[in-house]
Amino acid sequence: MYIKQNQIKPIEVKDFLIRNWEKYDLVDSKEDFIALLNILQACDENLESLHESVREGTFCDIDGRWDSDREFAKVLLEHDSFYTEEEFIEYIMYRWNEWEEDRDPDLDAPGSEHIRQMTDDEEEMHWDTQITKTDDGYVVRRWY
Repeated sequence: MYIKQNQIKPIEVKDFLIRNWEKYDLVDSKEDFIALLNILQACDENLESLHESVREGTFCDIDGRWDSDREFAKVLLEHDSFYTEEEFIEYIMYRWNEWEEDRDPDLDAPGSEHIRQMTDDEEEMHWDTQITKTDDGYVVRRWY
């Protein structure tokens, strides 16, 4: 796991999009719409590129073909996770406890070193999880 340190583009016309979220008919709640916008931001994408790419086969590192933007929005929300600041702290604390429980003190670095490694883009490790700071919180993207 690593935290993406790069500068990401802000969500364009975010206030307008959120005020009009129902008109896009992509999700069932305003909260899910905000999560979707943040996931798209973490992928360096937006609603327009989602619409243009949904039938092309690969988008946000997910392969497949979907019949509608709404269907693909559901896939994105299931594949990647959005956390508010408070929720992200809970997520990291939960993961910290997992790392500490699974750690072999003779072989593995302590949790603090693990977190340093996962937040350092220069670290020569291959992670299956990427964390990106977005406008409204954090997006956790996983590759299985």
